[in-house]
Parts: sequence; C-alpha cells; structure tokens
Amino acid sequence: MGGSATIDDCGVCGGTNSTCADCTGVPNGSAILDQCNVCNGDNTSCADCAGVPNGDSVIDACGVCGG
Repeated sequence: MGGSATIDDCGVCGGTNSTCADCTGVPNGSAILDQCNVCNGDNTSCADCAGVPNGDSVIDACGVCGG
C-alpha cells in the first residue's frame, strides 16, 4: 500500500517505457526498421544494383546490372 510504482508510457506498472518503444527508443514512436535493418532507413543501404533491398542482382563484367 502506498508504493511508489507508476504506470509508464506503455501502460505498464513500474515499467521502463521499453515495451512500446520504437527503434529510436521513443515510447509509442513511429520510427521503424527498414528492410536493411536500419532505423528510419530508406531501404537503400542494402539495395542491389537494381534497387531491390537485399536483392541478388550484381553488375556483370560488361557493367550491366543483372547481366
């Protein structure tokens, strides 16, 4: 009775705001991981030469993507 526990921003008694935190650590935030596993990324850091995230297209010996 009369404890000091409070409800965090995620609705958890005595919580640390981590159960509903986005990838930047903001409780109930909107930041998400992209397909390259980058927080708030744009899927380009792991894109192949055709622009496909995690794709398998490569530039051939003639300089043609996917050739």
